[in-house]
Amino acid sequence: MGGLDKRHRTNYGLLMTRFADKPITELIDLLKSSAGDSPLELLTEVSQRGNEAIEPLWRMLITDEVWETLDPDVFMPSIDAFRCLGMIGTVEAVKVLVDIGKKRDVNSLIEGALAMMSASRPETAVLYMEAAQDASLQAYKRSLFAAVAYELAAQHPALRAEVAAFYTNLLRTAPDELAVRIMVEAACIDDPQTQSALDRFLTTSAEVLREERDEVAEARKGRPWREFAVSFARAIEPPKGAVPTSVNERAMKPKPGRNEACPCGSGKKYKRCCLQ
Repeated sequence: MGGLDKRHRTNYGLLMTRFADKPITELIDLLKSSAGDSPLELLTEVSQRGNEAIEPLWRMLITDEVWETLDPDVFMPSIDAFRCLGMIGTVEAVKVLVDIGKKRDVNSLIEGALAMMSASRPETAVLYMEAAQDASLQAYKRSLFAAVAYELAAQHPALRAEVAAFYTNLLRTAPDELAVRIMVEAACIDDPQTQSALDRFLTTSAEVLREERDEVAEARKGRPWREFAVSFARAIEPPKGAVPTSVNERAMKPKPGRNEACPCGSGKKYKRCCLQ
């Protein structure tokens, strides 16, 4: 280990550490000191602590420094904290995610925020729908919450009727800026009321560009209730038998072009999603 720098010596030590017998305070300290190179085993152990882990994870996300700094040693562990809350996925954990999502620009810091929140339990879909209906929020935040509800319905068919009705209502009542952002998901919902509302919006709105209409048409040709976030989630899962490595190292990809698919997994173009 003599040839490793300080950061990699720390990460090597983390990989060799057993986490199951450690108290939550020590696990959180390991998250904070990992500079975002936390092994999946650590994140899994933290998430398995359930509600016991929620408050310390919340504390990692509430400081202004996390959202304003350019120092990766500060903001990268907070991405892991956000991921752990999604992995816990309970109503209590999702209330924290929603609160953070309302107050902060999570897409600017957290690539794959949609996939992280979409790991939540199905009973939390109502919390995301309620957040998406908050007219005081910016359209891109509301569309992120709506997209999570869609992803949960894609994973859990029992939610689909409720989420379809929710999308139908948004298309009929939301400002054009929001409706444009949810069109691709709406196009994948096999509900006649949702499709009728989408057609009406496409007919009456001047905000929809030709290329966006093409995206909607293409989405309608695909499988109903397609999961957009799953590609990101699978990309960070290690192969069976692989040596543990950090989540964020696997998730790092070159920044896409404006017209390329957004890496968050939303199915939208980068310029219409996390770039803004």
